[in-house]
Amino acid sequence: MKRHSYMSGEAEWQTRKKRIDTRLKQKGWKLLPFSPGLNLKNLDRCAIEDL
Repeated sequence: MKRHSYMSGEAEWQTRKKRIDTRLKQKGWKLLPFSPGLNLKNLDRCAIEDL
C-alpha cells in the first residue's frame, strides 16, 4: 500500500499563518496576540495566537 505524504515541508507556524489564520479572517474572526491578563469571557469569534 502506497502512502501519500501531504507534508509540504513548511513549519507548523507557517502553515498556521498562511492557511489557518487566513481562513479564520475570511470568516470574520479576529486574531489576537496572547496576553496573560486577557479576559476570555468577553471574546467572541476570536482566535488567540500562541507564543
